[in-house]
Amino acid sequence: MYETYYNLSAKPFRLTPDPSFLFVSAVHKRALAYLRYGLTQGEGFVVITGHVGAGKTTLLKVLLAELGDDVVAAEMVATPMAAKEVIERIGAALGITYEGLHRAAVLQRVEVFLKDRIEEGLRVVLLIDEAQNLTTEALEELRMLTNQQHRGKPYFQVFLVGQNEFRHTLQRADMEQFRQRVIASYHLSPMDAEETEGYVMHRLKRVGWRGDPEFTRDAFAEVHRYAGGIPRRINTLCDRLMLFGFLEERHVIDSEAVRVVSDELLEELRAQGLETVQEDQPEAIASDVAVSSEGVAGQFAALGLAIERMLNQGHREAALEDRVEELEARLSELEARLMKLGPGTVADVPRPSTNDSDLAFDDDHGIEGFDDLPGPDDDPYHGTDR
Repeated sequence: MYETYYNLSAKPFRLTPDPSFLFVSAVHKRALAYLRYGLTQGEGFVVITGHVGAGKTTLLKVLLAELGDDVVAAEMVATPMAAKEVIERIGAALGITYEGLHRAAVLQRVEVFLKDRIEEGLRVVLLIDEAQNLTTEALEELRMLTNQQHRGKPYFQVFLVGQNEFRHTLQRADMEQFRQRVIASYHLSPMDAEETEGYVMHRLKRVGWRGDPEFTRDAFAEVHRYAGGIPRRINTLCDRLMLFGFLEERHVIDSEAVRVVSDELLEELRAQGLETVQEDQPEAIASDVAVSSEGVAGQFAALGLAIERMLNQGHREAALEDRVEELEARLSELEARLMKLGPGTVADVPRPSTNDSDLAFDDDHGIEGFDDLPGPDDDPYHGTDR
């Protein structure tokens, strides 16, 4: 539709991950370096985390495209699964048939497959997306499998790509053994304003854009403010901006156009009962509470914000509902404590707004407790149990 109007060869802001549109921001460049470094080590786990829509899956696809003929790659999108299901999912990813077989027989088939690849001089890499869905038991099963070797070589190497809550899972005390098997870890933070502008221009030029429509500087600033530097959010907004420009016969996209379109998107999200575009997934709840103001009043406001954000996202999974109930209980306790401080105390605490545009992103790279993990220039065995 608007592609013809603006003489473009294709839609520049598709939501489907496409390595050919990869924009290498500073954080994406570093994440790729960690992925490539991990690949050279041939063992253990490589972990990449980031916000929803941060570009994690695209990076995986780039890595896949770079693999040599000596690497057998198996892709898997994680879902909540019991430990006993892990080997079956790995078998399916490797193309191994196991219908009607019990777990021991499936494991035997997988082991034979992996040993045969080693005998052929090949290595196997398992790429797991949406790793935040893996249970602790499933992760432990993966760890045990990666400990297995044949002729001194590990059965396979695992790349885990997941949302922010996966970082919190790995920070738990009972995950110490798993952390020792991680050879590289990186967290994708959002792009800054300058990178957001570069990202938009990069995608436009990929489809033959020649200045029509023109994006003003204040339009780029507004896009960054609305989308928060998250690629998928930028794509959603800019795709609608291009459609808006076509319908309104505009050849200049300015800040006013961005505000009009962003308001329309926000109204649509509210009508669907979803969070505003500045949402974070439940993985950010811990940081919401931690980034509180001083004392009980600050905790009260932060917890309220966390609850509102979770409810507005419309998730219905039992685990999330339990988390909401837990936060509500803590909020009630804090409110009771505030009431004891005197009249007006609770009323003075600001309530969270669904229009909050100042929700903070965690810009820390890597996983807490992983400060000594090796990077591309470090000893890969430093701090491990090998």
